[in-house]
Amino acid sequence: MRMALKQIEVVDDKVAEILRKKTPAEKLKLASDMWKSARNMLNHHLKNIHPDWDKEKIQREIVKRMSNKQYMELHTAKLRDTINWKLVKQSKKHT
Repeated sequence: MRMALKQIEVVDDKVAEILRKKTPAEKLKLASDMWKSARNMLNHHLKNIHPDWDKEKIQREIVKRMSNKQYMELHTAKLRDTINWKLVKQSKKHT
């Protein structure tokens, strides 16, 4: 297995070969299963470190962490700025 700088590990060449042979549906199923597994692990982790939290609070925290709300807000703002810039540039071109 080759190691990449700034990463814990990279996919082994044999695993990469197997993944390349999967159909899009199989890849989507694998991604979905990984997402569910991550959510389940996070659920158990939060219950363990916050035994006083109720189920609703744990679910809100899971959503917050897995949606990466801060990143999405930043990305949305950058996208909006880019679209606005292009619209302004385009309107100046036509005037």
